[in-house]
Amino acid sequence: MLNTMLFHKLSIAVMPILLAQATAGCVLPDFGKSSNPLPPGGEGGIGGSGSAGVTGSSGSGGGTGGGGTGGATSASIVPKISAGGFYTCGLKTNATIACWGDNSSGQSTPPVGTFTDVDAGYDHTCGVKTDGSIVCWGSAVASNNYGQTTPPPGLFTQVSSGTLYSCGMKDDGTVVCWGFNGSGQATAPGGIFTSVSAGNDHTCALKLDGAVACWGANNSSQCTPPAGAFIQVSAGDSHTCGVRSDGTVACWGDNGLGESSPPAGTFTQISAGSNYTCGIKTDRTVTCWGPSLVSVTSPPAGSFTQISAGAAHACGLKTDGTVACWGRSDSGQCTPPAGPF
Repeated sequence: MLNTMLFHKLSIAVMPILLAQATAGCVLPDFGKSSNPLPPGGEGGIGGSGSAGVTGSSGSGGGTGGGGTGGATSASIVPKISAGGFYTCGLKTNATIACWGDNSSGQSTPPVGTFTDVDAGYDHTCGVKTDGSIVCWGSAVASNNYGQTTPPPGLFTQVSSGTLYSCGMKDDGTVVCWGFNGSGQATAPGGIFTSVSAGNDHTCALKLDGAVACWGANNSSQCTPPAGAFIQVSAGDSHTCGVRSDGTVACWGDNGLGESSPPAGTFTQISAGSNYTCGIKTDRTVTCWGPSLVSVTSPPAGSFTQISAGAAHACGLKTDGTVACWGRSDSGQCTPPAGPF
């Protein structure tokens, strides 16, 4: 069964390592200051236009920064980070991408070019270029036999990378997915959506009226969302969480480690990881829930505008433009390239 190589089994395998780690935070590069928090509706990027282009910087842990000319201006790009399996990618304010951490499948080697969005999966990454097309990298050779790094043509506004598949929001509001489809996670329903989130083997998206639609595996009820209007949704391994229109968080699916038991309060954004969840509260602090006594659920203090939960590490964009990460870091996912973003 594919799950033996994916987030759920992965998280169990790394738990002893996490338990042995102290709650270590690592300061990452400056992704550029922004007064704009992640927009409601999803973890995807913001479309940009105009012209820009600088050479990308070198990445560490096997990754390299993308570089190129043409595309979006710095002012039109909202920086973003995305935590994947054992690596992290970031969208800079100059519209280029840098990745760091595990690069065994080429997932931390972004192509040259300028982008408006990036999203890290388990061992592959996809980005929306400034011309609206999607390009993916990683899942080297044999592991790519599901086509997860072969996106369809067309114009897109957002992309979300799951474990062995990805989904994208087209410019007409429809969703298309590609890659492994063993549980129906890559068979998007018809209709118009505002954002999409690809998890391990299930996918969720927001409809125009704020309702959540999910498809794929439902063995833990991760594809059975509650009624009501949401402003954001995030699919994890076997659970899903969303921010309701009143700012409260609702989670559904597996709750064996408390990943679907959010705290009280109001939030601006959440991100579902393998078996834990992190969110940004309206006071801009970060809180995480799930396995206790592990560093990934112990975020640092500070004020944040965006957060991303990976397999066993999480990263957050702070209000001063810097990035902080916490959790497992043995593959260099907390060792970014030098210099400001």
